[in-house]
Amino acid sequence: MKKLSLYLGLALLMATSVSAQKITVINENATAEISIDGQYVANKSVRNYEVEPGSHVVTVKDAGKTIYSKTIQVEYGITQTINTSAFVNIPQTKYRKPSRGAKEVETKRVRESIGSFAIGGHAGPVVSGLTIRKFIDNVGFQFTGWTSSDKTGRFDMANARILYRLADTLVMNNIMSVYVGYGAGNSYDSQRTEEEGSERRVLSEWILGLEIPTYSPNAQHENVVFALLSNLDNSFLTLELSLSTITTNEVLESEGIAVSGGLLFYF
Repeated sequence: MKKLSLYLGLALLMATSVSAQKITVINENATAEISIDGQYVANKSVRNYEVEPGSHVVTVKDAGKTIYSKTIQVEYGITQTINTSAFVNIPQTKYRKPSRGAKEVETKRVRESIGSFAIGGHAGPVVSGLTIRKFIDNVGFQFTGWTSSDKTGRFDMANARILYRLADTLVMNNIMSVYVGYGAGNSYDSQRTEEEGSERRVLSEWILGLEIPTYSPNAQHENVVFALLSNLDNSFLTLELSLSTITTNEVLESEGIAVSGGLLFYF
């Protein structure tokens, strides 16, 4: 009789263990703190945390900010798995907007996924041509240039800039950035008549710019170029206003607001 009771107890224990309700939380952020029903459980991820059947609140915090919060239903004997890495089910306020903490984390994640090195084209008041841009954290460097030659002479353009990214914001699950910077460049044209002589133009500029994502796969465009750009991931249009000073052969040509822009592809 004692043996039978022992066997029944072991069987019941095994059945309870096998059919226990569990919660698994998947998260990519190593510094995130995960709580279930207000009780801290672990950092980063949680695997097979046993709970009672019913509703439970899963909360993820990073640097004291709530980046994920959701009430889930756990059924008897079921392991409920939640992926908190994606920018979905983030806490909603009464105004139906994501919490600031969740948005900051997702913005950082998207920024890291885009890359920090870009190539493309740039058009400006003095220098236009191929361009490369590289960011190290929020500090960036950009170089633009073009050269051509024929039997009449050469035409060269070059520009260098240092940039600082002021802010990122999420737009259509992508990043729009605001940046400032300073640039200097020049162009030299000897492809001119003897009467005109060669021309050297020098530029200095203070820049306020926007990087605007073009990726929008659900958008419909009749224009072939816009349709192509809307399906290119990590492509950005740049739009800039600059306070520019331009001299031609050491004589002041213009001083004031100039508009420039381009297209960048990040890697």
